[in-house]
Amino acid sequence: MMPGDSQAKTAAIAVDATVGSCQNCSVLHQSLTEYVQSFLALKQKIAATDDSIRLREQLEELQIRLVTLEKKTADYESVQAELEEKRGALKAYEQLSEELEKLKQEKSNTVAENEKLGDELKCLKDSTETQALENAQLRREKAVVENDLLKTQAFLKESQEQAEKANKLIEEKAIMTNIKDSLEHKVRLFEGEY
Repeated sequence: MMPGDSQAKTAAIAVDATVGSCQNCSVLHQSLTEYVQSFLALKQKIAATDDSIRLREQLEELQIRLVTLEKKTADYESVQAELEEKRGALKAYEQLSEELEKLKQEKSNTVAENEKLGDELKCLKDSTETQALENAQLRREKAVVENDLLKTQAFLKESQEQAEKANKLIEEKAIMTNIKDSLEHKVRLFEGEY
């Protein structure tokens, strides 16, 4: 029985109890007990309903939090994946930067080597040109010396021929002188005989 079902009856019993005649005490007591039980049951239901509402609100709040957390987790995983991707890209960029630095260094070394080789080539060309000029000068000088040598050889040959002629003349003169001395000696001897 719920309170209010016998509210009029209980009110009459309560009036009798206040007047002093307690004819219906057991009924009043029973009604009061029922009322208290109903009140406690109602209070329990209200409490249970309040707890349910509170729990439902907490559940909804937790569900909202869970959805938010799932979204944040998804966002975090997305950001983490993007971060990993960017880390990979950064690592690749660092490797490319290192390779670029190596290539720059190699290019610098190659340019320096080319400049050095260019300088050496220029020096070699200059040296070759100088050598060619010197060779041309030497060829001219050689031609002059060969010409002088030919003239000298010709002069020497002529001088040798003249020397040979002179030697022959000297020999002939000596012979002639000997003949002359011999003849003179014979003439003297001949004159001495006569």
